[in-house]
Amino acid sequence: YLLEHAGEPVPRKTLLEALWPDTVVEENNLTQAVSALRRTLGKGHIATLPGRGYQFVSEVRSIRRDAA
Repeated sequence: YLLEHAGEPVPRKTLLEALWPDTVVEENNLTQAVSALRRTLGKGHIATLPGRGYQFVSEVRSIRRDAA
């Protein structure tokens, strides 16, 4: 979801609804998921926007695959 909205602030509530639809989830679950994602991607790709949410801040490029 963050990649689909790269460069845009994404509110925590929006992420919770997108990642866990129709499920009651604590905000701590989102914090842990973002932490795990940062460990996987490395630092500097996801910014925390205090009081607003998160933002994917790295460059995103589409890769086209040729049909075989």
